[in-house]
Amino acid sequence: LDPDASHAPRLKVFVSYSRTDTAFADEIVAGLEYDGGFEVFIDRHSIHEGEAWRDRLSGLIASADIIVFLLTKASATSDLCRWEAEHAKGLSKRLVPVLVETVDGESAPPTLKALHYVRFDEGRSFMQGLAALRRALRADLAWVREHTRLLIRAQEWDAADRAENRLLSGADIVA
Repeated sequence: LDPDASHAPRLKVFVSYSRTDTAFADEIVAGLEYDGGFEVFIDRHSIHEGEAWRDRLSGLIASADIIVFLLTKASATSDLCRWEAEHAKGLSKRLVPVLVETVDGESAPPTLKALHYVRFDEGRSFMQGLAALRRALRADLAWVREHTRLLIRAQEWDAADRAENRLLSGADIVA
């Protein structure tokens, strides 16, 4: 267990995956949640029946500190997974691609191609991959949390018709 995990706010992680890869996604969620260091959002647990799912997905991505994209043959060809990656990029969210399997000619979403992957493929053990993913997620936590805080403030300002009394000032404007 991480001794600092109980004192620091938990990092919010959204997991983007194809429904075909549900079992692997569930393993990743369990691996990230086991010590309480991460608050993990996954669409099956965070979107309720009758809810506008695309709006809810957009909100989950916006409220997350980091987006973990599980790259498989199925997610590489999924329009919804591609939309999630592009939406995250549009919000300047940090994306961490996880290569679950070789995608054999399937093209990864363009947003992910320039990023270094956390690898679970080619005979790597699940625990080695999970340890690498946890390290990647914890890199530069202060900036990730600050970015999320400022993004939420900007969205609140925009939702309030950009009211002058909601403008940032002082240290926030410098940040």
